[in-house]
Amino acid sequence: MKVSDWALLVSFLSLAISIAGFVWNVWSKFIFPKPKIDLSLMVMRVVRSDPPQRYTTLHFTNFGPGEAMIRCAIARPKTPWWKWRTAMGMLNPMNETLDPDEEVGPFSGGLPKKLLVGESHTLYFPYKAEMFLREPLVAIGVNDSFRRNHWAPRNDFKKVIEQHARDFP
Repeated sequence: MKVSDWALLVSFLSLAISIAGFVWNVWSKFIFPKPKIDLSLMVMRVVRSDPPQRYTTLHFTNFGPGEAMIRCAIARPKTPWWKWRTAMGMLNPMNETLDPDEEVGPFSGGLPKKLLVGESHTLYFPYKAEMFLREPLVAIGVNDSFRRNHWAPRNDFKKVIEQHARDFP
């Protein structure tokens, strides 16, 4: 092959990559846009409460480009990597009107929750010795209406696990 043949081959390869990038951008931005959900996980304390009350909170915000429906809070246990998609658990958030010790089910706490762009919502979990933080988990997050899982940052998760281990040895 001559140099001109190689140049022609590289040009066609560049054209194919450019067309694929253009099609992907049109598909992801205009035909089927999926929103980005940002999460944070932390342990919060109620100020001036007697006895001291603490809660584990999972806060999520819809960054767009469209609305999203958050269906449930989920957790991923420690499993081999090939079982990550199938090994999931649902978490029971607290219902705002009930006792923190009473669990209503995975669809309490205002779930499912429809979020417009820029809206946020917080789920509260009782912070006690016997809770889901005792189990061997690797991630906590939410599941949306597009059946996508959004996970809390790993750093937030590690801090909450370490705090729970210090508070309840």
